[in-house]
Amino acid sequence: MSALGPRRRRRWRTPASRLVLLGSACLLGLGTASARATPGADVTGRVLATGTSREGIAVDRRGATDVTVREITIAPGGSTGWHYHDGPVIAVVKSGTLTRTMHDCSIEVTAAGGAFVEPAGSDHVHVGVNLGAEPVVLLVTTSCRREGSWPGTPRRPRAAGDLGATGPPGPRRRRGEAMRFDGKAALISGAGSGIGRATARAFAARGARVAVADIDRARAEAVAGEITGAGGTALAIAADAGTAAGVDAMVSGAVAAFGGLDILHNNAFGQPALPPGQSRLAFTADLDDTVWTHVIDLALTGVFRATRRAIPELLKRGGGAIVNTASISGLFADFAIGAYNAAKAGVVNLTRVTAIEYASRGIRVNCVCPGAIDTPLLRPSLSVPGFVEGTLAAIPMRRLGTPEEVAGVVLFLASDLASYVTGAAIVADGGLTAQTGLPSRIPVP
Repeated sequence: MSALGPRRRRRWRTPASRLVLLGSACLLGLGTASARATPGADVTGRVLATGTSREGIAVDRRGATDVTVREITIAPGGSTGWHYHDGPVIAVVKSGTLTRTMHDCSIEVTAAGGAFVEPAGSDHVHVGVNLGAEPVVLLVTTSCRREGSWPGTPRRPRAAGDLGATGPPGPRRRRGEAMRFDGKAALISGAGSGIGRATARAFAARGARVAVADIDRARAEAVAGEITGAGGTALAIAADAGTAAGVDAMVSGAVAAFGGLDILHNNAFGQPALPPGQSRLAFTADLDDTVWTHVIDLALTGVFRATRRAIPELLKRGGGAIVNTASISGLFADFAIGAYNAAKAGVVNLTRVTAIEYASRGIRVNCVCPGAIDTPLLRPSLSVPGFVEGTLAAIPMRRLGTPEEVAGVVLFLASDLASYVTGAAIVADGGLTAQTGLPSRIPVP
């Protein structure tokens, strides 16, 4: 019989690492926090029940709830809490019971007398500080309904036989807050125009510090100037994303300027310089090596190199997000642009591979697959006779997409709203690829 009532036989054994912390272990990240007290204060804590609810019902970690209950005694002037990177304040307790819901966990703190408060503006999550003359006894119950990943928090390795998730709960914020990137550092390649420019401006407008990378220095500086002129923070980096040196310059420059990296958007693409009269458009038997090599080096190898270079930087921050610009041309075939089709198909599957390799370490990797978007890259094709008419007729929305519409998808994938999304290829094409291609049997409005 425990102090909390009769206890049934547990269905699983709690790893010793879960007994280190007090009641917010699920909330703050297993194995990542440490008990903390005011110097000289008498702070003690003992486990009453772990893995059981208040009524003593066993909890299977494969199930919906993981409950930890602890009794904490705080001497006058004492405090207790757990470190978290700039974590939010949870509780203000004077007496009685306070319940807070945070992300996918709830924390209930019951104070038996005394004056016990949470220090305002703290960068630690504290249960509080005893301001009274007598000891305060707290009963802290933390219930987490789901464990996921919280970018910025290291994750403990999965132990043999451990049926639980390996990380802290995924973030749950109000919708507007979840699309904010305050304090985050983002690197966007090919950011001098088109989708890259729209994405860089959108990240900055939502609080991110943005490294604007482009092979054209003037364009990079122009976009950075637009951002800073609107009150944002931006750095222009002139670099060729198709070379190893250029990739290193992009990532190193962003890290040096912002102290780290949280988000990478691999977006760079450009056509090769060809002799006058030579076209990049050709069927496979006539495809020039110059075109093939340039497209693969920039659109696929460049993405690989940037991803490889950025991953250690993201891991230093405890995780992050990578969003690659692929294409519907990586999902389906086009006439006469075989190199582009092959490169973008490679990006889609590289996205998936990287996503599964680093999901347990807090890095999410996704790609956006735009259709016909009104960018400088598409505009040369608009001069091909019949191309515009045929393209618009094939798109159910009957229009081209805008760079800003694709940027919205990129921001979603990089944001906390997509905290459980990784390895996805999100199509943004106005419905182009949603159809079979067969004609309608009745008139289309």
